[in-house]
Amino acid sequence: MFAQRRLDHPIAASCSERISRLAAALDPASFGALPFPAGLHVGAALSGEAPPAGDASCIFIYCGHAGELTAPFHPCYRVHTALAPLAPLMWEPEQGPAIRLSVQVDPQLAAELLLELGELHAHSPMGGESQAWLPLDAGMAETVLRLLRALPCAAELRVLGPGIVREFVYRALAGPQGALLRAALGHPASMRGIGKALHRIRTSYAEDLDVAALADEAGMSVATFHAHFKAFTHTTPIQFLKQTRLQQARLLMMREGLSAAHASQLVGYESSSQFSREFKRLFGRTPTQEATRLKASLRMGATTAAPPTRDMEFSPSIQSHTRLW
Repeated sequence: MFAQRRLDHPIAASCSERISRLAAALDPASFGALPFPAGLHVGAALSGEAPPAGDASCIFIYCGHAGELTAPFHPCYRVHTALAPLAPLMWEPEQGPAIRLSVQVDPQLAAELLLELGELHAHSPMGGESQAWLPLDAGMAETVLRLLRALPCAAELRVLGPGIVREFVYRALAGPQGALLRAALGHPASMRGIGKALHRIRTSYAEDLDVAALADEAGMSVATFHAHFKAFTHTTPIQFLKQTRLQQARLLMMREGLSAAHASQLVGYESSSQFSREFKRLFGRTPTQEATRLKASLRMGATTAAPPTRDMEFSPSIQSHTRLW
């Protein structure tokens, strides 16, 4: 009996067929050269082959067979955590490998999304579906389609990829296995508190923020807040604030053509020399050098511009997190 089966509530046939058709057109040999966003991996998997699941929480999505369509494939997904064993997915071996998406769940991103979700999903129980392969609902299916459409174009994948990863995590948190994912990531109340602090940093980074104010925002003592924040983000609150300010200053110099001194003041720096030192430490270039490089890349166009070598997303994965010092 094969686990790759017709599920009780499959997605619409047309959507399933589109996913399978796009997956069949992919060449797994080309995946190594694609600029996947942090936390996302796309590869080919054989029937019965266990996904590469470690201690990190992940979302595994099977899209369809690679190559010629010889049999129908019902796209499905499963949330993996250390709290639940992961049974491999199986189908007739002669049908060949299937395209598998793996999304590593960043605790920092999950905390922010839980804040956005609010109380609606905060206390949903963990049901019998927590250890099952689930059919893609309409939202998850549309997210898969957007990713598969972006894969052939490196520029689209580079620009749209981080948002697609964010949406995958959102869909998983709001779905039938969301309670399992929340339980693995930590206490929901602490995650919501850290999410509030992250939101405060990103909306008020130019203000005179300190750890005490952020802890108060999270509803925690300073010591508890510091410990939870570092567990979720793998950095300290002050380091995260500095990273946010530097990222915003970089955008101001690139988009608005501001000088380094002006940009540093707008994001909350009082010392231009300190700003320049910390900017170079994070990006590997001086502010002027980085602004010149980015403007040149934009002029060359998205198809020829090289990806930044030390760029950092606001929601980096655990593995790709860049420390200031």
